[in-house]
Amino acid sequence: MKRYDGLFIIDTTGQSDSVDEHITKLNGLISEAGGKVTNEQKIGRRGFVRIANKRHKGGFYVNLQFELDGGALEGLRKELDKRPEFFRAQITHSTGTPLELTAS
Repeated sequence: MKRYDGLFIIDTTGQSDSVDEHITKLNGLISEAGGKVTNEQKIGRRGFVRIANKRHKGGFYVNLQFELDGGALEGLRKELDKRPEFFRAQITHSTGTPLELTAS
């Protein structure tokens, strides 16, 4: 199993589910792919600096650290692409250090 950091932007526009329900779905997708979430950090709602689509002016950011077999990562990415509530996902190899949020 490899360790990954995932930064996910959740779009809740026009949806009845809460942010926590979306995060639970995201954790479920990782589990279904054979992975395990080891750390979760809710960063909060933020606006986009550069707006490419007027419908998407911002989103709720959440950072997850998880373990997953490397071969299952592509399947997870494809599943995320199918779901409009997950606006963006950036997944990188983890350094293994706990997440920390610094004030800017």
